[in-house]
Amino acid sequence: MAEAPAATVKRFLQWASVEAGLQPLTVEAYGRDLRAFLRWQQPLRPFAAVRATDVRTFLAAEQARDLDPRTVARRLTALRLLYRLLASEGPVDDPTRTIPRPTLHASLPKLLSRGDVERLLALAEPRTPLGLRERLIVEWLYGTGCRVSELANQRLADVDLELKVARCTGKGGKERLLLLNPATLAATKAWLAEGRPRLARAGSGDALLLSRSGRPLERTRLFGLIRQRARRAAIARPLSPHVLRHSFATHLLEGGADLRVVQELLGHSSLATTQVYTHVETSRLRAAHRKFHPRA
Repeated sequence: MAEAPAATVKRFLQWASVEAGLQPLTVEAYGRDLRAFLRWQQPLRPFAAVRATDVRTFLAAEQARDLDPRTVARRLTALRLLYRLLASEGPVDDPTRTIPRPTLHASLPKLLSRGDVERLLALAEPRTPLGLRERLIVEWLYGTGCRVSELANQRLADVDLELKVARCTGKGGKERLLLLNPATLAATKAWLAEGRPRLARAGSGDALLLSRSGRPLERTRLFGLIRQRARRAAIARPLSPHVLRHSFATHLLEGGADLRVVQELLGHSSLATTQVYTHVETSRLRAAHRKFHPRA
């Protein structure tokens, strides 16, 4: 009897986490991808019965609803890895084998102007645990350039107030140092002195950020807090923690920072990943040239 598709997905995710050693966020994303494929199927069939035409039609349907091209490409990657697992267990026809990966066009990162950042940071919060936590979050995301998952996973033991740095574990388990500027350091000290102790409970552990109930603050909650703050600051465009990371990098380059320094601060393995920010700066310069040069 063929294994139920949902059971196959569950087994694959366990394999991806335990045996393949993929990062938790990657496993979570692959889970969403495969469940999307199962929801799309009508009627639902075992993976051994899926054909290449099914996968092509699914990807086309995802593209038709304006899904991010990177997400569509990841959907295909998730299916390919699942069939790689099935092929390691016995003969199976891999319907993804002949399907090319969708073409991805490099997009410029979204970012805030310096004025928007100033408005975001200028907002006053109440001197309460939640207010102090919000100040720490916005100062860390823009002041250090850390990823939202890195901030959510930050541990107390990795924050050194004397040296004004924090050790951070990024993608692929790579460690790097985050530099705490005076504003970020002040927000951290205030949270640790007046905010966190009032939320901490017996099971809070070593997490830097805590929820109202004293549990480690979830990554998804950080998105909501940043969007709420953006609305209060009258920032019209949707704001996410990653936009603050992009703004951090771009504003450093605009200020004259070396590209390799920005690479180190962001935790990019390859300089090519960081170079997208030079395109942002080039776009800004071209716009200024077109506006002000008499022969533009």
